[in-house]
Amino acid sequence: MSYTIFSKKETQYFSGYDAAENPFRKLQMFEETFNRSLSKNNFTEYRKTSNRYDYPNDNYYDTPTLGPTQEIVNQTWNLAYDENGEWIYDHQF
Repeated sequence: MSYTIFSKKETQYFSGYDAAENPFRKLQMFEETFNRSLSKNNFTEYRKTSNRYDYPNDNYYDTPTLGPTQEIVNQTWNLAYDENGEWIYDHQF
């Protein structure tokens, strides 16, 4: 019987969505645009957190506990929009 040993948990949060059409919607194949391409609209806030898994007394047969949350990334963008409410894409987002 094999066991899976978890070392860390990373969580990504996307928020601050607008109502404009997402110009990256069909670019899921590129790593640089993958997260942006997942939604119909555009997010303006992104956070990434990480937690370590701790095993009591280094006993990997026990259920691990989740350690404190550490924030890895916290980023906000101010997007510009045209007169129709669509995002004016600028490579500096």
